[in-house]
Amino acid sequence: MSRRHVAVLAVCWCLTSIGRAAGQKLDYAAGKPGDPGYVAEDPQLARLVGMPGPSITLPTIDGGTIDIGKHYGRKPVYLKLWASYCLPCRAQMPGLEKIYEAFGARMQIVAVDAGVGDDAAKVRAFVTGTKLRMPVAIDDGSLGAWLKMEATPVHVLIGRDGRIAYAGHQDGPRLDAAIRQVLADVPTSAPIQTAKVESLAPLKPGDLVPAVGLRGPDDTPVWFMRGPTRRPRAVLFTATWCESYLKDT
Repeated sequence: MSRRHVAVLAVCWCLTSIGRAAGQKLDYAAGKPGDPGYVAEDPQLARLVGMPGPSITLPTIDGGTIDIGKHYGRKPVYLKLWASYCLPCRAQMPGLEKIYEAFGARMQIVAVDAGVGDDAAKVRAFVTGTKLRMPVAIDDGSLGAWLKMEATPVHVLIGRDGRIAYAGHQDGPRLDAAIRQVLADVPTSAPIQTAKVESLAPLKPGDLVPAVGLRGPDDTPVWFMRGPTRRPRAVLFTATWCESYLKDT
């Protein structure tokens, strides 16, 4: 187990989105309950709006890196977090490609694999099979922990001012409006404030698992305590919308 596995409670990641810019309109349908790509919104993500964007360098699947913070002040940044095994992700990946086709020249778009249950080879195979053309990176858990994500899909849109303009699970009109807004905003000459993202070192067999605070269904704290116990502990990472296809995967 690694700290990223503890930090990210649920690992189904997906994206679809669409927008308008310079009079261009793309066809899309916002997700609805029962749709393959639908995931209910988490109010926790909405609290990120207005906060400084993360300062983090992500490794890409081609052996390079992407310094997310260097784009702040020059162009908007759109981070999409996903996983290759997530069925909603698979259903909605064409939407991500449409976003890149429409806005890739005006906005830094990065498809960020969650790094849980995936390795570089699996991610590269998925990217090849789906013909994704935008930069693809793999999180080591640091970005997911900073966002305090417990479920997915996750869209993170950061304006030219370096502040988060949209954070949520669903696409549709709200994300569409946010994309149009950040593209319309003029570059800023004001200093850009960013949020430092702490790196997470992976845990190895024999390492002491740190204490981790989680949230229960009623939003009360649930602690995964550190140190030895009289009984072994096991953790299953899942989400309610995973259950419909868990038996098949």
